[in-house]
Amino acid sequence: MVHDNNGRGGARLLQFKVPGLPDVAMAVTLQEVLEVTDLSAVARVPFAPPFLTGVVEWRGRVVTVVDMADLLCKDALQRPYRAAGAYYLVAKVPVGDRLDALAWSIVSGASMLSAPSQAPQADLPHEFLPQGIYAAVTLSETPVALLNLTGIVAHLKSAAG
Repeated sequence: MVHDNNGRGGARLLQFKVPGLPDVAMAVTLQEVLEVTDLSAVARVPFAPPFLTGVVEWRGRVVTVVDMADLLCKDALQRPYRAAGAYYLVAKVPVGDRLDALAWSIVSGASMLSAPSQAPQADLPHEFLPQGIYAAVTLSETPVALLNLTGIVAHLKSAAG
């Protein structure tokens, strides 16, 4: 499922695509990745916002599962139809002074790569929530949006009220 390009140099990233945003490559640092896995039995949360897929037990802890396409996009009408993903990325996220876990569906075919310290900038998709993305860079001739998990958690907290 995850392929390594054995690159050398800057930050090590996991590059992936999200169901519902098939034309946008995204990445997180490998230090943020806890696991890429198949999560079963995601429990829906009644009256939750649309971007909250539910919760699941993972390795003895309860993990929040989000629809990253719905969470990142400001205007749901501009997003393509959401297809079901085959795998989930479980990442560690800062919550106050501790680390927690957050999961979201990804499309099969994720890859590990090395990003140079001075990667060329790419245009951010205009429909993306600005606090959810650190920057967009061009890696191997592909624009890649680097997720800001701290900003995403802050948005989740503010949306929860």
